[in-house]
Amino acid sequence: MSNIPHARKILEQLMKDLEGFETDLMHIRASVKAALRHMYRDKHKAVKGKRTSNRMTATIRDQIKSMCKHNPEMHTRDVAEKLNVNQGRVTEVLAGKYDELS
Repeated sequence: MSNIPHARKILEQLMKDLEGFETDLMHIRASVKAALRHMYRDKHKAVKGKRTSNRMTATIRDQIKSMCKHNPEMHTRDVAEKLNVNQGRVTEVLAGKYDELS
């Protein structure tokens, strides 16, 4: 599973650790710097748009699980539309991501 923020921290610490070396490590430092530049997303918009879907709550989580249990042929897109949530949240609920919500 990818974890860009964690990978970034590791690479940044490595950069600090390599700062005093002057041998072939200069090439390594340059490569790590280049990798770090690719691990940040560019902002394409100055301001984010307003949130239009509902936030995930225990109630919505339970409704998603119930709908999917009673309608196994129903697409996640349709479940998301009915409950006004992002389609990705439906998949995350089914994978157990929000099981800790109370």
